[in-house]
Amino acid sequence: DFPIFFDWEDYLWFEDYNHVYFKKTIEVEDLRRVVRPMQFLQYSLETTSLDPEDPLYKRLPQKYNLEGDMQLGINFLVGKAAVDQSDSLSMMYLDSLRNVVYNVTHTEGSRLLTYTISGVASPEGSYAKNIALARERMKYIEREVKAQIPSDHLAKMRTTHTDARVATWAEFADTLAKDSTMLAYAEEIRAIVDRYPGSIDQQGAQMRKLPYYNTIIKDNLKRLRMVNFLYRQQINRELTVDEILYRFHNLDDYKKGGAFEKFIPHEFWVLMQHLKDTMELESICKRAIDYDRRTQANPRYRWPLPPNILATSYINRNHVDTTVLAPYIFDEYQAVNVPRVVGENRFLLNPTAIVANQVTMMIKGEHFTRAVQLAEMFAKTEDPRLQNLYAVARCKAGYFRADTEEGEKYYNMVHDSSPRNAVVMDMAMNYTFALEEELEALDPEDPVTDYLKAQYECYIFFMNSNFNLFNLMDEDAQTRAIRSLVAAFNKDASLIETASSDWYIFKGLYEKALQEYNEPGSVLPPEEEETVGGGPTLDEILDSMTEEQKTDLIIRGNNDYDALTEEEQKLYDRYNDILLGF
Repeated sequence: DFPIFFDWEDYLWFEDYNHVYFKKTIEVEDLRRVVRPMQFLQYSLETTSLDPEDPLYKRLPQKYNLEGDMQLGINFLVGKAAVDQSDSLSMMYLDSLRNVVYNVTHTEGSRLLTYTISGVASPEGSYAKNIALARERMKYIEREVKAQIPSDHLAKMRTTHTDARVATWAEFADTLAKDSTMLAYAEEIRAIVDRYPGSIDQQGAQMRKLPYYNTIIKDNLKRLRMVNFLYRQQINRELTVDEILYRFHNLDDYKKGGAFEKFIPHEFWVLMQHLKDTMELESICKRAIDYDRRTQANPRYRWPLPPNILATSYINRNHVDTTVLAPYIFDEYQAVNVPRVVGENRFLLNPTAIVANQVTMMIKGEHFTRAVQLAEMFAKTEDPRLQNLYAVARCKAGYFRADTEEGEKYYNMVHDSSPRNAVVMDMAMNYTFALEEELEALDPEDPVTDYLKAQYECYIFFMNSNFNLFNLMDEDAQTRAIRSLVAAFNKDASLIETASSDWYIFKGLYEKALQEYNEPGSVLPPEEEETVGGGPTLDEILDSMTEEQKTDLIIRGNNDYDALTEEEQKLYDRYNDILLGF
């Protein structure tokens, strides 16, 4: 795309306050109107994938030890070391606890190293009774835990840790304060705590005197009655897909990433194959790229799979980021799939998929010169898809001329790829002999078809006259151009902005078409269907004729067109158009 040609009759004046001392008519280049010969080029930009099963890109599982932890909370009946069977949430927690312990101790390669159980009781009543109750609840949970552990496994476990405590009334006040409707109660409870510091029994006695003790306080004390279970697990095997996905979605240490990344390359590899959500997939690719950069100092030997998957996702959702793949392309080799061996490890520099996707990204980002530079790396490939990508890159970068053997090859490849591209390429090359016929082959419902027809009128006039002034065109050409451009605007209003800076659409044409678009009939009279002798339309006359009469008209016209009357010639031409689909 480049600025071209001039607006005429512009004036350069030099003057002071008294008189004009220099005046000259000059040609001034209008940088606002530019030639974009390839703006309507049709092409598809497909992504290219690396095979994740290829040993070059697959990361194998490895056995390792893993320590993790999980925390569960269970509510108890008031004053008892038993779970309320009617409390579905508590029963769900208890079932979860049993399942976790059972799975940890019955899965191959997994061991339960140790666990900690912390029992918490609410502060109502005697402190001594409450601490004893907390310990009983802790023993209840411990019995549930041990019931799931095989005896031989239990014998090998490290020392477990248990703890029990009574929640304070200050903690209770804090839980109430989380509810804005309870703030007044929370402040009153805190005042009692401050009046009797260090004596939970005295505090409790005062709490029982409060008028809302049997309602607000008792109803909310259950929030404090719970047992926490934390465990340490050791895994000496590869994680399953489900386990890796669980860690990614549920465990904070695995969600965060960053400098203390928990996942290893094989787990990244698994996640990249199984994550379906686009944003999650892109997130894990970025983490894998970051991890790889921190662990592999030499850029030439970094893992190209994560950035290629990330770039593919970006391209598919039309997001341009040319920085993703740039570090994985090495211009000094000027070729794709360059083999390298380091010790026992084999690498390919400039994998075809990486280069092809970067070319696609550059085209989408309108970095056409860089796109064609990269595409030259696979110019000699036999792959027709890559050849087509190279041809598109050449055209968008301005290398579309057919004046060399190579240029002609790629010109023809693009020209023959679609009817619209035939028009675009011929107009770019000033090949006028087939343009009119090629325009008629385009989809009449496509707004670009109307736009190209308007361009064609300007183009032909300039080729014949070397002027780009709309008012010098003959009236019929002006009318055709305006009608075509208005039709394009009506079908796609975004083309108005396109036409405002398109040299192929003369400035005067743009202004007239925009006026007609905004005020129909202000520039051109309504388009009327051609009639015969001021009477019925041609289509109406044809509709009234029998098939025998139409056949007779065609036979006579084919044998001697000039022998037909003027009216018959018009009917003959119109009927032929109908038969041909026009």
